[in-house]
Amino acid sequence: MTAEESGTYTLEQSSSSSSGVKLIKVPIGTGLNEQPLYYYLELRNKSGVFDNSKLDAVARDYEFIVRFSDFNGTDDLRDLYQSATLFDVGLDYIDEYRGVSFSVESLYGSGSSLAANINIDVPRFAVAPQRVYEFSDPDDLEKTFSVKNVKAEQSEVVSVQVTGRNADAFEVKEVACTGVTLDVGDECSISIERVGLTGVYASIMVETNVEKQVIELSGLDISVVEPYDPDALVEWEDNKLPEGPEINWYSAVTYCEELTLNANQDWRLPRIEELRAAFQFAEEPLFVLTVEENVSATPLWSITEPPDNSLNAYKVYGNGTAHWSNGSKNNNARVLCIRSL
Repeated sequence: MTAEESGTYTLEQSSSSSSGVKLIKVPIGTGLNEQPLYYYLELRNKSGVFDNSKLDAVARDYEFIVRFSDFNGTDDLRDLYQSATLFDVGLDYIDEYRGVSFSVESLYGSGSSLAANINIDVPRFAVAPQRVYEFSDPDDLEKTFSVKNVKAEQSEVVSVQVTGRNADAFEVKEVACTGVTLDVGDECSISIERVGLTGVYASIMVETNVEKQVIELSGLDISVVEPYDPDALVEWEDNKLPEGPEINWYSAVTYCEELTLNANQDWRLPRIEELRAAFQFAEEPLFVLTVEENVSATPLWSITEPPDNSLNAYKVYGNGTAHWSNGSKNNNARVLCIRSL
């Protein structure tokens, strides 16, 4: 069943043979491609065919589960994603970013007859047309959405701000909401602009006097990159040993952009093609970068992202065509800068 109003709902354990409610869906808006987004609530116990070993492992007879994704793994909630999470009697579940909370009022019965009364608070504000946005087109850098008071008595929008791991990649361009009092049915609009062109993830935090609502933003790399020219002249940072800083990808990009060396300030993080040409295809590599020696086992960052995952970037692990891959930008690797001549 779908819980669209705040109240108390009865939930039976998921493998019960009765006609009662086994799964409660709480709508929280719309994701990409007009995909409805829900919270899913379940109660499982040892009478279920798939729960015994898991419950035995944690010495429990039952568990409540709340999750975002459906059974096919659909999940548009990325930046503030929470996977399957437990709540229980005396242990409430509160999502401060989407105005949703669950608490167990009572638990009764046993075995296949186990059931619970659950208090559900649904969002009082709605975000439209969707609460998840993807920026994948270099000609479409602006999005506008509305925040609507759907259930709260006269409420005020207190603030609107960009947050998340790449907050500096987006700007709030126009806000018709801050300081505005909204009656039930009233709405206001917010416009945002993408200013960072590499792969990004961030959020817009809308805070009202009754709850917060988060709009999630992502974008693939849409920066203009010239085709790789293997004959182009380049200068590498004067570092003949793999002793550069061992930092995450974001810090590596900044390190090169802020580097001043030999009176030059146009340093950058190299492309994966440039790293492979210098270390893996050259007859005389810049230096020997092997994966066997501890001192040089740490890879070198490139600026290049996989086309379908802007959270990762490519790295070179050592001389030879086999040692390169991509990994999370939050991991640490060495950095060696380059500039075009």
